[in-house]
Amino acid sequence: MTTPTAAEGEFLGPRLPCTHATPRRRWCSAGRWPTAKLWHGLVCAIALTVVALPTALAADAPAAAQVSEPTAEATAGPTTEPAAEVETVPEMSDAEAIAFLLLLALFPLSVLAIRWLTQRHILRLMNSDSTESDEAGPAVSDAQGVRSAVAPRFALFDKAHGLAGAVQARERFVAHSLSLFRRFVMLDVVAGLVYVALLYTLGSVSITEDKEELAWALVLVGSVYPLLAGLRYLFYRRQFRPLDAHFRRGWWSYVPVFTLLRALRVLLGPKFQAVTAGIWVALMALMGIGLAFDETDGPTFRAVAALLAVVAVAQPLVVWHILTRMRRETGVSLLVLRVFGIDANASFTFGRLLAFWQHFGNHFTVLDPSIWRLRYPLMSWRTGGFMLGVALAGLLALAVVMQNPAWEPVAFMVTAPVLLVLLTLYAVVSRLRLAREFIRSRGQLVQVLDRLAERPRNVDLSFRHLEAMCHNNTWKIAVEEFARRSQVLLMDLRGFCNERKGCQYEVDFLLDAVPLERVVFLVQDGGDHDAVRQLILDRWAFLSPDSPNLGHTEPVACLYVSTVADEADVQAILDLLIQAAQHTAGPAPRAAAAPLS
Repeated sequence: MTTPTAAEGEFLGPRLPCTHATPRRRWCSAGRWPTAKLWHGLVCAIALTVVALPTALAADAPAAAQVSEPTAEATAGPTTEPAAEVETVPEMSDAEAIAFLLLLALFPLSVLAIRWLTQRHILRLMNSDSTESDEAGPAVSDAQGVRSAVAPRFALFDKAHGLAGAVQARERFVAHSLSLFRRFVMLDVVAGLVYVALLYTLGSVSITEDKEELAWALVLVGSVYPLLAGLRYLFYRRQFRPLDAHFRRGWWSYVPVFTLLRALRVLLGPKFQAVTAGIWVALMALMGIGLAFDETDGPTFRAVAALLAVVAVAQPLVVWHILTRMRRETGVSLLVLRVFGIDANASFTFGRLLAFWQHFGNHFTVLDPSIWRLRYPLMSWRTGGFMLGVALAGLLALAVVMQNPAWEPVAFMVTAPVLLVLLTLYAVVSRLRLAREFIRSRGQLVQVLDRLAERPRNVDLSFRHLEAMCHNNTWKIAVEEFARRSQVLLMDLRGFCNERKGCQYEVDFLLDAVPLERVVFLVQDGGDHDAVRQLILDRWAFLSPDSPNLGHTEPVACLYVSTVADEADVQAILDLLIQAAQHTAGPAPRAAAAPLS
Protein backbone atom coordinates (compact mmCIF):
# COMPACT_ATOMS: atom_id res chain seq x y z
CA MET A 1 0.00 0.00 0.00
CA THR A 2 1.48 3.31 -1.04
CA THR A 3 1.56 6.31 1.24
CA PRO A 4 -1.09 8.82 0.15
CA THR A 5 -0.24 12.40 -0.59
CA ALA A 6 -0.83 15.23 1.88
CA ALA A 7 -4.00 16.21 0.04
CA GLU A 8 -5.46 12.75 0.59
CA GLY A 9 -4.14 12.01 4.06
CA GLU A 10 -0.93 11.05 5.76
CA PHE A 11 0.45 8.31 7.93
CA LEU A 12 1.19 9.78 11.34
CA GLY A 13 3.45 8.51 14.08
CA PRO A 14 6.71 6.59 13.95
CA ARG A 15 6.96 3.29 12.18
CA LEU A 16 6.79 0.87 15.06
CA PRO A 17 9.14 -2.12 15.04
CA CYS A 18 6.52 -4.85 15.00
CA THR A 19 7.24 -8.40 13.89
CA HIS A 20 3.59 -8.98 13.10
CA ALA A 21 3.47 -6.57 10.18
CA THR A 22 3.80 -9.53 7.81
CA PRO A 23 1.41 -12.30 8.81
CA ARG A 24 2.80 -15.80 9.08
CA ARG A 25 2.18 -17.90 6.00
CA ARG A 26 0.33 -21.12 6.58
CA TRP A 27 -0.91 -23.82 4.30
CA CYS A 28 -4.49 -23.00 5.21
CA SER A 29 -4.94 -19.24 4.95
CA ALA A 30 -8.11 -17.21 4.86
CA GLY A 31 -8.16 -17.36 1.08
CA ARG A 32 -8.01 -21.18 1.00
CA TRP A 33 -10.92 -21.86 3.31
CA PRO A 34 -12.79 -24.15 0.86
CA THR A 35 -9.61 -26.26 0.54
CA ALA A 36 -9.46 -26.55 4.30
CA LYS A 37 -13.08 -27.64 4.44
CA LEU A 38 -12.40 -30.34 1.83
CA TRP A 39 -9.37 -31.46 3.81
CA HIS A 40 -11.44 -31.63 6.97
CA GLY A 41 -14.08 -33.74 5.24
CA LEU A 42 -11.46 -36.05 3.75
CA VAL A 43 -9.80 -36.60 7.11
CA CYS A 44 -13.17 -37.29 8.76
CA ALA A 45 -14.08 -39.79 6.02
CA ILE A 46 -10.75 -41.58 6.41
CA ALA A 47 -11.15 -41.69 10.18
CA LEU A 48 -14.68 -43.11 9.92
CA THR A 49 -13.50 -45.70 7.41
CA VAL A 50 -10.62 -46.77 9.65
CA VAL A 51 -13.03 -47.19 12.57
CA ALA A 52 -15.94 -48.76 10.69
CA LEU A 53 -14.02 -51.22 8.50
CA PRO A 54 -12.45 -53.28 11.32
CA THR A 55 -15.78 -53.24 13.15
CA ALA A 56 -17.61 -54.60 10.11
CA LEU A 57 -14.96 -57.26 9.52
CA ALA A 58 -15.07 -58.30 13.16
CA ALA A 59 -18.86 -58.59 13.01
CA ASP A 60 -18.73 -60.76 9.86
CA ALA A 61 -15.94 -63.01 11.14
CA PRO A 62 -18.05 -65.17 13.51
CA ALA A 63 -20.76 -65.71 10.91
CA ALA A 64 -18.17 -66.74 8.34
CA ALA A 65 -16.56 -69.11 10.81
CA GLN A 66 -19.89 -70.72 11.55
CA VAL A 67 -20.50 -71.34 7.88
CA SER A 68 -17.02 -72.59 6.95
CA GLU A 69 -16.13 -74.68 10.04
CA PRO A 70 -18.36 -77.67 10.83
CA THR A 71 -19.10 -78.35 14.46
CA ALA A 72 -18.00 -81.43 16.39
CA GLU A 73 -21.56 -82.75 16.57
CA ALA A 74 -21.93 -82.53 12.83
CA THR A 75 -18.79 -84.59 12.17
CA ALA A 76 -19.74 -87.23 14.75
CA GLY A 77 -22.91 -88.16 12.93
CA PRO A 78 -26.62 -87.69 13.45
CA THR A 79 -27.84 -87.15 17.00
CA THR A 80 -31.20 -87.48 18.60
CA GLU A 81 -31.17 -84.00 20.22
CA PRO A 82 -32.70 -81.19 18.11
CA ALA A 83 -30.44 -78.33 17.13
CA ALA A 84 -30.90 -75.04 18.99
CA GLU A 85 -32.62 -72.34 17.05
CA VAL A 86 -30.39 -69.40 16.09
CA GLU A 87 -31.89 -66.02 16.87
CA THR A 88 -31.81 -63.73 13.88
CA VAL A 89 -31.97 -59.96 13.98
CA PRO A 90 -35.10 -58.73 12.21
CA GLU A 91 -34.36 -56.71 9.15
CA MET A 92 -35.73 -53.22 8.71
CA SER A 93 -38.91 -53.29 6.69
CA ASP A 94 -39.54 -51.03 3.75
CA ALA A 95 -41.97 -48.92 5.79
CA GLU A 96 -39.39 -48.47 8.54
CA ALA A 97 -36.69 -47.51 6.07
CA ILE A 98 -38.92 -45.00 4.30
CA ALA A 99 -40.05 -43.47 7.60
CA PHE A 100 -36.47 -43.19 8.80
CA LEU A 101 -35.30 -41.53 5.57
CA LEU A 102 -38.23 -39.11 5.58
CA LEU A 103 -37.45 -38.12 9.16
CA LEU A 104 -33.82 -37.55 8.26
CA ALA A 105 -34.89 -35.30 5.38
CA LEU A 106 -37.61 -33.48 7.32
CA PHE A 107 -35.49 -32.60 10.32
CA PRO A 108 -32.71 -30.46 8.72
CA LEU A 109 -35.17 -28.87 6.33
CA SER A 110 -37.36 -27.85 9.25
CA VAL A 111 -34.41 -26.35 11.13
CA LEU A 112 -33.40 -24.34 8.06
CA ALA A 113 -36.98 -23.19 7.55
CA ILE A 114 -37.26 -22.04 11.20
CA ARG A 115 -33.98 -20.17 10.90
CA TRP A 116 -35.13 -18.45 7.69
CA LEU A 117 -38.51 -17.53 9.21
CA THR A 118 -36.81 -16.19 12.35
CA GLN A 119 -34.57 -13.95 10.29
CA ARG A 120 -37.56 -12.71 8.30
CA HIS A 121 -39.36 -12.00 11.57
CA ILE A 122 -36.39 -9.96 12.85
CA LEU A 123 -36.37 -7.91 9.64
CA ARG A 124 -40.09 -7.21 9.96
CA LEU A 125 -39.68 -6.06 13.55
CA MET A 126 -36.72 -3.85 12.62
CA ASN A 127 -38.68 -2.20 9.83
CA SER A 128 -41.76 -1.64 12.02
CA ASP A 129 -42.38 1.11 14.59
CA SER A 130 -42.66 0.49 18.29
CA THR A 131 -46.04 1.44 19.74
CA GLU A 132 -44.43 2.38 23.09
CA SER A 133 -42.23 5.16 21.68
CA ASP A 134 -43.28 8.39 19.99
CA GLU A 135 -39.78 9.89 19.73
CA ALA A 136 -38.07 10.32 16.40
CA GLY A 137 -34.53 10.40 17.75
CA PRO A 138 -32.06 13.28 17.74
CA ALA A 139 -32.07 15.53 14.70
CA VAL A 140 -28.87 16.11 12.76
CA SER A 141 -27.54 19.34 11.42
CA ASP A 142 -28.31 20.42 7.87
CA ALA A 143 -27.84 23.57 5.88
CA GLN A 144 -29.37 25.56 8.79
CA GLY A 145 -26.57 24.43 11.16
CA VAL A 146 -23.43 26.37 12.03
CA ARG A 147 -20.95 26.37 9.20
CA SER A 148 -17.51 25.06 10.16
CA ALA A 149 -14.56 27.35 9.54
CA VAL A 150 -11.86 24.64 9.35
CA ALA A 151 -11.91 21.33 7.57
CA PRO A 152 -10.44 18.27 9.33
CA ARG A 153 -7.22 16.62 8.28
CA PHE A 154 -7.14 12.85 7.81
CA ALA A 155 -4.53 10.94 9.81
CA LEU A 156 -4.13 7.47 8.35
CA PHE A 157 -2.85 4.52 10.37
CA ASP A 158 -2.23 0.89 9.61
CA LYS A 159 -0.54 -2.00 11.40
CA ALA A 160 2.92 -0.75 10.35
CA HIS A 161 2.29 2.84 11.49
CA GLY A 162 1.12 3.24 15.06
CA LEU A 163 1.30 5.43 18.10
CA ALA A 164 4.07 4.70 20.55
CA GLY A 165 2.08 6.13 23.47
CA ALA A 166 -0.83 3.78 22.86
CA VAL A 167 1.34 0.70 23.32
CA GLN A 168 2.08 1.59 26.94
CA ALA A 169 -1.60 2.30 27.58
CA ARG A 170 -2.58 -1.05 26.12
CA GLU A 171 0.04 -2.84 28.22
CA ARG A 172 -1.49 -1.32 31.34
CA PHE A 173 -4.90 -2.65 30.35
CA VAL A 174 -3.43 -6.09 29.63
CA ALA A 175 -1.56 -6.15 32.94
CA HIS A 176 -4.69 -5.21 34.88
CA SER A 177 -6.85 -7.81 33.11
CA LEU A 178 -4.18 -10.47 33.67
CA SER A 179 -4.00 -9.54 37.36
CA LEU A 180 -7.75 -10.03 37.75
CA PHE A 181 -7.56 -13.33 35.91
CA ARG A 182 -4.76 -14.53 38.18
CA ARG A 183 -6.77 -13.62 41.27
CA PHE A 184 -9.76 -15.41 39.76
CA VAL A 185 -7.68 -18.57 39.25
CA MET A 186 -6.02 -18.23 42.66
CA LEU A 187 -9.43 -18.47 44.33
CA ASP A 188 -9.89 -21.92 42.79
CA VAL A 189 -6.33 -23.00 43.61
CA VAL A 190 -6.70 -22.04 47.29
CA ALA A 191 -10.10 -23.75 47.49
CA GLY A 192 -8.62 -26.86 45.84
CA LEU A 193 -5.76 -27.00 48.33
CA VAL A 194 -8.25 -26.75 51.20
CA TYR A 195 -10.18 -29.69 49.74
CA VAL A 196 -6.97 -31.70 49.37
CA ALA A 197 -6.04 -31.08 53.02
CA LEU A 198 -9.52 -32.01 54.26
CA LEU A 199 -9.67 -35.17 52.15
CA TYR A 200 -6.23 -36.28 53.33
CA THR A 201 -7.27 -35.69 56.94
CA LEU A 202 -10.50 -37.55 56.30
CA GLY A 203 -8.61 -40.61 55.10
CA SER A 204 -6.04 -40.40 57.92
CA VAL A 205 -8.62 -40.42 60.73
CA SER A 206 -10.56 -43.30 59.25
CA ILE A 207 -10.68 -46.52 61.32
CA THR A 208 -10.06 -48.76 58.29
CA GLU A 209 -6.86 -50.78 58.16
CA ASP A 210 -5.64 -49.32 54.85
CA LYS A 211 -6.29 -45.71 55.85
CA GLU A 212 -2.98 -44.53 54.39
CA GLU A 213 -3.96 -45.78 50.95
CA LEU A 214 -7.41 -44.28 51.41
CA ALA A 215 -5.92 -40.91 52.35
CA TRP A 216 -3.75 -40.75 49.24
CA ALA A 217 -6.64 -41.91 47.06
CA LEU A 218 -8.76 -39.05 48.40
CA VAL A 219 -5.86 -36.66 47.80
CA LEU A 220 -5.77 -37.83 44.19
CA VAL A 221 -9.49 -37.10 43.89
CA GLY A 222 -9.16 -33.69 45.55
CA SER A 223 -6.27 -32.64 43.31
CA VAL A 224 -8.58 -32.64 40.28
CA TYR A 225 -10.03 -29.24 41.17
CA PRO A 226 -6.73 -27.30 41.52
CA LEU A 227 -5.45 -29.16 38.45
CA LEU A 228 -8.36 -27.81 36.40
CA ALA A 229 -7.60 -24.32 37.70
CA GLY A 230 -3.97 -24.70 36.65
CA LEU A 231 -4.95 -25.89 33.18
CA ARG A 232 -7.32 -22.95 32.87
CA TYR A 233 -4.50 -20.54 33.63
CA LEU A 234 -2.14 -22.39 31.28
CA PHE A 235 -4.58 -22.26 28.37
CA TYR A 236 -5.97 -18.74 28.87
CA ARG A 237 -3.16 -16.64 30.34
CA ARG A 238 -2.50 -15.15 26.89
CA GLN A 239 -6.08 -14.45 25.93
CA PHE A 240 -5.59 -10.70 26.46
CA ARG A 241 -3.07 -10.28 23.62
CA PRO A 242 -4.32 -10.40 20.03
CA LEU A 243 -0.92 -11.55 18.76
CA ASP A 244 -1.28 -14.76 20.76
CA ALA A 245 -4.57 -15.65 19.04
CA HIS A 246 -3.97 -17.26 15.66
CA PHE A 247 -6.93 -16.46 13.45
CA ARG A 248 -5.69 -18.71 10.66
CA ARG A 249 -4.93 -22.27 11.66
CA GLY A 250 -2.67 -24.79 9.92
CA TRP A 251 -3.87 -27.92 8.18
CA TRP A 252 -3.29 -30.02 11.31
CA SER A 253 -5.89 -28.02 13.26
CA TYR A 254 -8.68 -29.50 11.12
CA VAL A 255 -7.92 -33.08 12.18
CA PRO A 256 -10.85 -34.26 14.36
CA VAL A 257 -8.49 -35.04 17.26
CA PHE A 258 -7.38 -31.41 17.47
CA THR A 259 -11.00 -30.27 17.07
CA LEU A 260 -11.86 -32.28 20.18
CA LEU A 261 -8.89 -30.79 22.01
CA ARG A 262 -10.11 -27.28 21.18
CA ALA A 263 -13.56 -28.23 22.47
CA LEU A 264 -11.94 -29.50 25.69
CA ARG A 265 -10.04 -26.23 25.98
CA VAL A 266 -13.31 -24.31 25.68
CA LEU A 267 -14.92 -26.45 28.40
CA LEU A 268 -11.99 -25.66 30.70
CA GLY A 269 -12.28 -21.94 29.93
CA PRO A 270 -13.41 -19.18 32.28
CA LYS A 271 -16.94 -19.08 30.82
CA PHE A 272 -17.57 -22.67 31.97
CA GLN A 273 -15.80 -22.22 35.30
CA ALA A 274 -19.07 -21.69 37.14
CA VAL A 275 -20.40 -25.01 35.78
CA THR A 276 -17.32 -27.03 36.76
CA ALA A 277 -17.19 -25.34 40.17
CA GLY A 278 -20.87 -26.05 40.75
CA ILE A 279 -20.46 -29.74 39.91
CA TRP A 280 -17.41 -30.02 42.18
CA VAL A 281 -19.08 -28.21 45.09
CA ALA A 282 -22.16 -30.44 44.79
CA LEU A 283 -20.02 -33.60 44.83
CA MET A 284 -18.00 -32.46 47.86
CA ALA A 285 -21.12 -31.36 49.74
CA LEU A 286 -22.93 -34.67 49.11
CA MET A 287 -19.82 -36.62 50.02
CA GLY A 288 -19.34 -34.68 53.25
CA ILE A 289 -22.99 -34.96 54.27
CA GLY A 290 -23.11 -38.67 53.52
CA LEU A 291 -19.95 -39.47 55.48
CA ALA A 292 -20.98 -37.21 58.39
CA PHE A 293 -23.95 -39.51 59.09
CA ASP A 294 -21.94 -42.71 58.68
CA GLU A 295 -21.96 -44.52 62.06
CA THR A 296 -19.25 -47.03 61.10
CA ASP A 297 -16.42 -44.51 61.67
CA GLY A 298 -15.44 -42.55 64.74
CA PRO A 299 -16.55 -39.06 65.80
CA THR A 300 -13.36 -37.44 64.48
CA PHE A 301 -14.03 -38.85 61.00
CA ARG A 302 -17.62 -37.59 61.07
CA ALA A 303 -16.48 -34.16 62.30
CA VAL A 304 -13.99 -33.83 59.41
CA ALA A 305 -16.68 -34.96 56.95
CA ALA A 306 -19.07 -32.34 58.33
CA LEU A 307 -16.32 -29.72 57.98
CA LEU A 308 -15.88 -30.79 54.34
CA ALA A 309 -19.58 -30.24 53.72
CA VAL A 310 -19.47 -26.84 55.41
CA VAL A 311 -16.48 -25.77 53.29
CA ALA A 312 -18.24 -26.96 50.14
CA VAL A 313 -21.31 -24.90 50.98
CA ALA A 314 -19.31 -21.85 52.07
CA GLN A 315 -16.98 -21.80 49.05
CA PRO A 316 -19.50 -20.45 46.48
CA LEU A 317 -20.69 -17.85 48.99
CA VAL A 318 -17.17 -16.57 49.68
CA VAL A 319 -16.17 -16.65 46.01
CA TRP A 320 -19.37 -14.86 45.02
CA HIS A 321 -18.72 -12.14 47.60
CA ILE A 322 -15.19 -11.60 46.29
CA LEU A 323 -16.29 -11.69 42.66
CA THR A 324 -19.06 -9.20 43.37
CA ARG A 325 -16.47 -6.64 44.38
CA MET A 326 -14.26 -7.46 41.39
CA ARG A 327 -17.20 -7.29 38.97
CA ARG A 328 -17.89 -3.67 39.90
CA GLU A 329 -14.61 -2.48 38.39
CA THR A 330 -15.36 -0.45 35.28
CA GLY A 331 -13.47 -0.26 32.01
CA VAL A 332 -13.57 1.71 28.78
CA SER A 333 -16.97 1.75 27.07
CA LEU A 334 -17.03 1.48 23.28
CA LEU A 335 -19.76 2.22 20.74
CA VAL A 336 -19.48 0.41 17.41
CA LEU A 337 -21.35 1.74 14.37
CA ARG A 338 -20.93 0.36 10.88
CA VAL A 339 -22.26 -0.13 7.37
CA PHE A 340 -25.06 -2.65 7.78
CA GLY A 341 -25.49 -5.93 5.96
CA ILE A 342 -21.87 -7.03 5.34
CA ASP A 343 -21.21 -10.39 7.00
CA ALA A 344 -17.43 -10.36 6.46
CA ASN A 345 -17.07 -7.01 8.23
CA ALA A 346 -19.27 -8.14 11.10
CA SER A 347 -17.17 -11.31 11.49
CA PHE A 348 -13.97 -9.29 11.92
CA THR A 349 -15.39 -6.53 14.13
CA PHE A 350 -17.65 -8.59 16.38
CA GLY A 351 -15.91 -11.95 16.12
CA ARG A 352 -12.27 -10.90 16.50
CA LEU A 353 -11.85 -7.30 17.58
CA LEU A 354 -14.50 -7.31 20.30
CA ALA A 355 -13.36 -10.73 21.51
CA PHE A 356 -10.37 -8.89 22.97
CA TRP A 357 -12.17 -5.67 23.84
CA GLN A 358 -14.31 -7.66 26.29
CA HIS A 359 -11.27 -7.69 28.61
CA PHE A 360 -10.95 -3.89 28.50
CA GLY A 361 -14.51 -2.58 28.67
CA ASN A 362 -18.15 -2.78 27.61
CA HIS A 363 -19.31 -2.29 24.06
CA PHE A 364 -22.62 -1.18 22.59
CA THR A 365 -24.05 -1.49 19.11
CA VAL A 366 -27.29 -1.77 17.18
CA LEU A 367 -27.82 -5.31 15.97
CA ASP A 368 -28.56 -6.14 12.35
CA PRO A 369 -29.08 -9.53 10.60
CA SER A 370 -25.35 -9.91 9.89
CA ILE A 371 -24.53 -9.80 13.63
CA TRP A 372 -27.48 -12.07 14.39
CA ARG A 373 -26.13 -14.67 11.97
CA LEU A 374 -22.72 -14.36 13.65
CA ARG A 375 -24.06 -14.62 17.21
CA TYR A 376 -26.46 -17.46 16.38
CA PRO A 377 -24.73 -19.61 13.75
CA LEU A 378 -26.41 -22.60 12.22
CA MET A 379 -23.95 -24.99 13.88
CA SER A 380 -23.53 -23.86 17.48
CA TRP A 381 -23.74 -25.44 20.92
CA ARG A 382 -27.28 -24.15 21.37
CA THR A 383 -28.53 -25.25 17.95
CA GLY A 384 -26.69 -28.57 18.20
CA GLY A 385 -28.23 -29.34 21.58
CA PHE A 386 -31.71 -28.51 20.32
CA MET A 387 -31.24 -30.62 17.18
CA LEU A 388 -29.98 -33.56 19.25
CA GLY A 389 -32.94 -33.32 21.64
CA VAL A 390 -35.50 -33.18 18.85
CA ALA A 391 -33.78 -36.04 17.01
CA LEU A 392 -33.86 -38.24 20.12
CA ALA A 393 -37.53 -37.39 20.68
CA GLY A 394 -38.33 -38.30 17.07
CA LEU A 395 -36.43 -41.60 17.26
CA LEU A 396 -38.15 -42.44 20.56
CA ALA A 397 -41.56 -41.77 19.02
CA LEU A 398 -40.61 -43.85 15.99
CA ALA A 399 -39.47 -46.75 18.21
CA VAL A 400 -42.74 -46.67 20.16
CA VAL A 401 -44.79 -46.68 16.96
CA MET A 402 -42.80 -49.57 15.49
CA GLN A 403 -43.70 -51.78 18.45
CA ASN A 404 -47.12 -52.27 16.90
CA PRO A 405 -46.81 -54.03 13.51
CA ALA A 406 -50.19 -52.69 12.45
CA TRP A 407 -48.85 -49.13 12.59
CA GLU A 408 -45.79 -49.74 10.43
CA PRO A 409 -47.40 -48.45 7.20
CA VAL A 410 -48.34 -45.18 8.90
CA ALA A 411 -45.23 -44.82 11.06
CA PHE A 412 -44.15 -41.63 9.39
CA MET A 413 -47.63 -40.10 9.65
CA VAL A 414 -47.62 -40.79 13.40
CA THR A 415 -44.02 -39.70 14.13
CA ALA A 416 -43.86 -36.60 11.94
CA PRO A 417 -46.43 -34.64 14.02
CA VAL A 418 -44.24 -35.14 17.11
CA LEU A 419 -41.32 -33.48 15.35
CA LEU A 420 -43.53 -30.75 13.94
CA VAL A 421 -44.94 -29.94 17.39
CA LEU A 422 -41.44 -29.70 18.89
CA LEU A 423 -40.14 -27.57 16.02
CA THR A 424 -43.19 -25.31 16.17
CA LEU A 425 -42.76 -24.88 19.92
CA TYR A 426 -39.12 -23.95 19.38
CA ALA A 427 -40.07 -21.41 16.70
CA VAL A 428 -42.74 -19.81 18.91
CA VAL A 429 -40.41 -19.57 21.92
CA SER A 430 -37.67 -18.06 19.75
CA ARG A 431 -40.03 -15.41 18.37
CA LEU A 432 -41.30 -14.48 21.83
CA ARG A 433 -37.75 -14.23 23.19
CA LEU A 434 -36.65 -12.04 20.28
CA ALA A 435 -39.69 -9.79 20.71
CA ARG A 436 -38.79 -9.22 24.39
CA GLU A 437 -35.19 -8.33 23.48
CA PHE A 438 -36.21 -5.49 21.15
CA ILE A 439 -35.79 -1.93 22.41
CA ARG A 440 -39.29 -0.46 22.54
CA SER A 441 -38.72 2.92 24.24
CA ARG A 442 -36.08 5.16 25.78
CA GLY A 443 -37.20 4.29 29.31
CA GLN A 444 -36.70 0.58 28.71
CA LEU A 445 -33.24 1.20 27.22
CA VAL A 446 -32.19 3.40 30.16
CA GLN A 447 -33.22 0.66 32.60
CA VAL A 448 -31.14 -1.92 30.71
CA LEU A 449 -28.12 0.40 30.62
CA ASP A 450 -28.44 1.18 34.33
CA ARG A 451 -28.43 -2.52 35.18
CA LEU A 452 -25.36 -3.00 33.03
CA ALA A 453 -23.62 -0.07 34.76
CA GLU A 454 -24.26 -1.64 38.18
CA ARG A 455 -22.65 -4.94 37.13
CA PRO A 456 -20.39 -4.21 34.14
CA ARG A 457 -18.62 -7.58 34.28
CA ASN A 458 -19.68 -11.20 33.82
CA VAL A 459 -18.93 -13.95 36.30
CA ASP A 460 -15.69 -14.74 34.44
CA LEU A 461 -14.72 -11.02 34.84
CA SER A 462 -15.07 -10.27 31.13
CA PHE A 463 -17.11 -7.17 30.39
CA ARG A 464 -20.74 -7.40 29.42
CA HIS A 465 -22.04 -5.90 26.21
CA LEU A 466 -25.33 -4.70 24.79
CA GLU A 467 -26.14 -5.46 21.18
CA ALA A 468 -29.59 -3.97 20.95
CA MET A 469 -32.25 -5.00 18.46
CA CYS A 470 -34.25 -1.90 17.65
CA HIS A 471 -37.41 -0.92 15.83
CA ASN A 472 -37.48 1.63 13.05
CA ASN A 473 -38.28 4.45 15.49
CA THR A 474 -35.97 3.39 18.34
CA TRP A 475 -32.56 2.77 16.74
CA LYS A 476 -31.72 6.48 16.68
CA ILE A 477 -32.62 6.71 20.36
CA ALA A 478 -30.32 3.76 21.04
CA VAL A 479 -27.42 5.39 19.16
CA GLU A 480 -27.90 8.60 21.17
CA GLU A 481 -27.94 6.81 24.53
CA PHE A 482 -24.99 4.61 23.60
CA ALA A 483 -22.94 7.65 22.49
CA ARG A 484 -23.72 9.43 25.75
CA ARG A 485 -22.37 6.51 27.80
CA SER A 486 -19.37 5.61 25.60
CA GLN A 487 -15.85 6.90 25.99
CA VAL A 488 -14.68 5.98 22.49
CA LEU A 489 -16.46 5.25 19.21
CA LEU A 490 -15.52 3.04 16.28
CA MET A 491 -17.19 3.90 12.98
CA ASP A 492 -16.67 0.96 10.62
CA LEU A 493 -16.94 2.42 7.11
CA ARG A 494 -15.56 -0.61 5.27
CA GLY A 495 -17.77 -1.26 2.30
CA PHE A 496 -19.05 2.33 2.16
CA CYS A 497 -19.52 3.71 -1.34
CA ASN A 498 -21.91 5.96 -3.19
CA GLU A 499 -24.38 3.06 -3.38
CA ARG A 500 -24.24 2.48 0.40
CA LYS A 501 -25.11 5.74 2.14
CA GLY A 502 -27.22 4.40 4.98
CA CYS A 503 -24.64 5.33 7.62
CA GLN A 504 -24.71 9.07 6.86
CA TYR A 505 -26.96 9.69 9.84
CA GLU A 506 -24.51 8.00 12.24
CA VAL A 507 -21.55 10.03 10.92
CA ASP A 508 -23.56 13.27 11.10
CA PHE A 509 -24.70 12.48 14.64
CA LEU A 510 -21.17 11.63 15.81
CA LEU A 511 -19.75 14.89 14.51
CA ASP A 512 -22.59 16.80 16.19
CA ALA A 513 -22.43 15.06 19.56
CA VAL A 514 -18.99 13.49 20.08
CA PRO A 515 -15.52 15.12 20.07
CA LEU A 516 -13.65 14.12 16.95
CA GLU A 517 -10.61 12.88 18.90
CA ARG A 518 -12.78 10.18 20.48
CA VAL A 519 -13.83 8.70 17.12
CA VAL A 520 -11.83 6.16 15.09
CA PHE A 521 -12.93 5.53 11.51
CA LEU A 522 -12.19 2.11 10.06
CA VAL A 523 -11.73 1.82 6.29
CA GLN A 524 -10.67 -1.00 4.01
CA ASP A 525 -7.39 -1.10 2.11
CA GLY A 526 -8.26 -0.72 -1.56
CA GLY A 527 -11.73 0.63 -0.75
CA ASP A 528 -13.33 3.86 -1.84
CA HIS A 529 -11.34 6.20 0.41
CA ASP A 530 -12.40 9.26 -1.55
CA ALA A 531 -16.06 8.53 -0.80
CA VAL A 532 -15.27 8.14 2.92
CA ARG A 533 -13.31 11.39 3.10
CA GLN A 534 -15.97 13.22 1.16
CA LEU A 535 -18.63 11.87 3.50
CA ILE A 536 -16.76 13.21 6.55
CA LEU A 537 -16.11 16.56 4.91
CA ASP A 538 -19.75 16.96 3.84
CA ARG A 539 -21.03 16.07 7.33
CA TRP A 540 -18.46 18.41 8.88
CA ALA A 541 -19.50 21.38 6.76
CA PHE A 542 -22.51 22.18 8.98
CA LEU A 543 -22.45 21.22 12.66
CA SER A 544 -24.97 21.54 15.42
CA PRO A 545 -24.73 24.78 17.47
CA ASP A 546 -23.86 22.77 20.60
CA SER A 547 -21.40 20.45 18.84
CA PRO A 548 -18.13 19.94 20.78
CA ASN A 549 -16.25 20.08 17.47
CA LEU A 550 -17.00 23.73 16.66
CA GLY A 551 -14.10 24.96 18.79
CA HIS A 552 -11.43 22.87 17.01
CA THR A 553 -8.79 24.94 15.26
CA GLU A 554 -6.88 21.95 13.82
CA PRO A 555 -9.27 18.99 13.77
CA VAL A 556 -7.80 15.59 12.87
CA ALA A 557 -9.94 12.64 11.79
CA CYS A 558 -8.31 9.30 12.66
CA LEU A 559 -8.68 6.69 9.91
CA TYR A 560 -7.35 3.16 10.28
CA VAL A 561 -6.71 1.28 7.04
CA SER A 562 -7.37 -2.43 7.53
CA THR A 563 -5.47 -4.77 5.23
CA VAL A 564 -6.03 -8.51 5.78
CA ALA A 565 -8.00 -8.30 9.07
CA ASP A 566 -5.49 -10.37 10.99
CA GLU A 567 -4.27 -10.24 14.60
CA ALA A 568 -1.93 -7.35 13.78
CA ASP A 569 -4.88 -5.24 12.61
CA VAL A 570 -6.76 -6.10 15.79
CA GLN A 571 -3.89 -4.98 18.00
CA ALA A 572 -3.35 -1.74 16.10
CA ILE A 573 -7.06 -0.85 16.26
CA LEU A 574 -7.11 -1.61 19.99
CA ASP A 575 -4.18 0.77 20.44
CA LEU A 576 -5.99 3.59 18.65
CA LEU A 577 -9.21 3.01 20.58
CA ILE A 578 -7.43 2.98 23.95
CA GLN A 579 -5.58 6.17 23.12
CA ALA A 580 -8.75 7.88 21.85
CA ALA A 581 -10.53 6.92 25.07
CA GLN A 582 -7.85 8.72 27.07
CA HIS A 583 -8.56 11.95 25.17
CA THR A 584 -4.93 12.10 24.02
CA ALA A 585 -4.46 13.53 20.58
CA GLY A 586 -1.97 11.99 18.19
CA PRO A 587 0.94 13.82 16.59
CA ALA A 588 0.02 17.00 14.79
CA PRO A 589 -0.29 16.89 11.02
CA ARG A 590 2.65 18.17 9.08
CA ALA A 591 0.44 20.25 6.81
CA ALA A 592 -1.81 23.08 7.94
CA ALA A 593 -5.55 22.54 7.87
CA ALA A 594 -7.31 24.07 4.90
CA PRO A 595 -10.50 26.12 5.33
CA LEU A 596 -13.66 24.97 3.69
CA SER A 597 -14.55 26.86 0.56
